[in-house]
Amino acid sequence: MVLMLKITKKKFFLSFFAVVSFLATTSVCYNYYFSATNNFVVSSAGKTVGNPDIGGPFHLVDHTSGICTDDDFYGDFLLVYFGYIFCPDICPTALHNISRALDSLEKGKSSRIKPIFITIDPERDDITSINAYRKSFHKSYAMLTGSVESIEFIAKKYKVYYNLISTDGVSTDYFVDHSSIIYLIDRSGKFIAHFNHETSSLEIAKYINNLMDN
Repeated sequence: MVLMLKITKKKFFLSFFAVVSFLATTSVCYNYYFSATNNFVVSSAGKTVGNPDIGGPFHLVDHTSGICTDDDFYGDFLLVYFGYIFCPDICPTALHNISRALDSLEKGKSSRIKPIFITIDPERDDITSINAYRKSFHKSYAMLTGSVESIEFIAKKYKVYYNLISTDGVSTDYFVDHSSIIYLIDRSGKFIAHFNHETSSLEIAKYINNLMDN
């Protein structure tokens, strides 16, 4: 009995150590990948350090079936998020946080910011779907879709990671593994800072308030 207990404790310790090691390694690899591919660092206050090459021109379709390009948003601050409609929690959390942040701003400030959702699952997220999805979030959202190629193009411009994962490789019942970044773009189309789905609406609003006041 004593011997079995010692063996069990040893196995538990090794298993626990393996899990902790895996999580630590994953975190290090992700941070290294993100820093290396984006060439920038964002401090806890949201300020960007470095010279990131993020963003660029696009030619997509919005929730009204209209052609939408980056020129349509010139002169506005942008909050851009890449996700997909079937995302169970991360995407809705990010989009709701953006919505609440905009609601908490003064009207004169919120009207100068355009929230944009770009799908990374264009084969399922068609115009009808994104138009219906839009009703759950802030009324000023632009929901964008397009061809697989056009989505791949703009996703690369924003350094977005995504990968479709299917259980059988055939079914359309799949999920998408993806990065979860909210990009803040200035009125001339240049990247300013980024947040993620865990950044509270208060933090986002505070950063935007400081940005517009200075």
